[in-house]
Amino acid sequence: DSKPGILDDSDGPRMEVSRGNANDGGIEYGRLPFHRGGRDEFGDEENLAVAIAVNDVDSTFIPSAIQYDPDKKPPIYQNRRFRLYMCSGFVLLIMITLAVSFAVSRNVGSTSNSNNIQSSLRTDSPTFSPTLSPTTANFQGIIGEISKLTDVALFNDINTPQGKAFKWIHDDDPRQLSARDDFLLQRYALVVMYYSLQENGPWATCGEEDNSHQNSTLCDGRKRIFPSGVDEVVYEVVPDEVKWLSAEHECNWFGVYCDLDDSVVIIEIIDNNLVGTLPRELSTLTFLEYFRISFNGLRGPLPVWFSECRQLRDIELHFNQFTGPIPEAIYDRADFERINLGGNMLSGTISTRIGELINLKGFFLHENAFSETIPTEIGLLSPDTLAYTWWHQNTFSGTLPTEIGNLNKLREFWFFNMGLSGNIPTEIGLLYDVEFLRLESNKFSGKIPEEIYNNVRLTNLYLSNNFLTGTLSSNVKKLVDIKEISMKTNFLTGPIPDDFSNLNSLDMLWLHYNNFKGPVPSSVCTLTFLSLTDLHADCLKGGNLPARNECTCCTVCCESIPGGLCYLMN
Repeated sequence: DSKPGILDDSDGPRMEVSRGNANDGGIEYGRLPFHRGGRDEFGDEENLAVAIAVNDVDSTFIPSAIQYDPDKKPPIYQNRRFRLYMCSGFVLLIMITLAVSFAVSRNVGSTSNSNNIQSSLRTDSPTFSPTLSPTTANFQGIIGEISKLTDVALFNDINTPQGKAFKWIHDDDPRQLSARDDFLLQRYALVVMYYSLQENGPWATCGEEDNSHQNSTLCDGRKRIFPSGVDEVVYEVVPDEVKWLSAEHECNWFGVYCDLDDSVVIIEIIDNNLVGTLPRELSTLTFLEYFRISFNGLRGPLPVWFSECRQLRDIELHFNQFTGPIPEAIYDRADFERINLGGNMLSGTISTRIGELINLKGFFLHENAFSETIPTEIGLLSPDTLAYTWWHQNTFSGTLPTEIGNLNKLREFWFFNMGLSGNIPTEIGLLYDVEFLRLESNKFSGKIPEEIYNNVRLTNLYLSNNFLTGTLSSNVKKLVDIKEISMKTNFLTGPIPDDFSNLNSLDMLWLHYNNFKGPVPSSVCTLTFLSLTDLHADCLKGGNLPARNECTCCTVCCESIPGGLCYLMN
């Protein structure tokens, strides 16, 4: 029987705990709703005495007694405190011995390394005299830090960009950074870049020699702009910029932008007479996200170290003088968002690893010397993000891969003057967001695919200078946003469809140098009163041949013979 005042397995509610909470509905937060053996459970009976039976026979074993002498002390080696002190002292002695040995060996090694570095820095005729003695700890520390980026032989030679940068950091920099400064290597790397890109003399603006501003620290920078309809180069003055190699923090230098922690995240210096090769020291800018040095004179192969800048998302090096192939290391980074290598002298083939660049929004390879076929992996090239890709004016061969139909986020697709042949793939009609479609000056043959008119967001369609045949489809009327159409210099036949008259935004229509028959429809001419300002057709006779397309509204009429002349009409 259970006894009063004792809670056994059947007494009261049972509490089960899961993840720290009681599951029983009558128990909250794991607490019992009563006190064990208290007044709440048993009322006034809590003071009752309870008799408990005792067995007559006690079988408990009792060991024999041992006489105790309070004045007798045990031997000292049996004293626990003594043994603890002895062990602690022994351990401490071992630690002191090891520390002394390590310090001695460390000092010997450090002295040897210091002597080696100082020996390498000595020359029969010193290239520069440091402000601080080479034996100072700061001098040695700066050498140690910079040698993490640059070979000692390079920064020991005052004729190299690294040597000039080392001298400036140590002797001439008004900030006089210590070896422990968090931004020593960042500042050094930028100074190396500055000296590396002066092969054609001083920078156009904001270099160390710039005296354009009354404040010796400041300069009037410039920014290249591209106004619509203007062919010549136009600059916009950017006043009160900070010169490079000034006393200011490098984050304030012209074209350099930093985050809130003063780490460089953007370098943007466009068209500023930067000539030379990019130094590897820039790889220390581990937070660099945007590198934009276009319209300058950078030369040599593309740097492999781009792939080492783990935050780098945007590379814009167009219109420089880079040579060689695209390094395979570029494809190691799947998180690039924009790569612009156009307008250089790059060559070789496009790697099948191109499909590994899955986050690009813009990819530009135009105006280089790339060759061979376009890999089918182009269909894997950021299909969910790629909006702009220009490959024009290279020397590719073969056909346009059907896999381009996967790039359904494209807005600009510039593949003209590339030597491509075969039919225009029907998958071209899957580029539902495309606005600029440029396939002119290739060797495409066959008919214009009907699917091309599914791209109803087209504003500019260029198919000229190919070998296209067949007639123009009435589905052209679906291109309601189109502004410019060029189909000149092909072998198109049949009548000129009056469906062009539905294109109320059409500004340019070039149909000349084809085999169209019949007049330009009068309904098309009505567009000249709305938006159409540039209409070309074969509306002049050629020799004894009559005009193929009579036209009363054309702005330019061409002779109806191969290679015929074109004339501006009144």
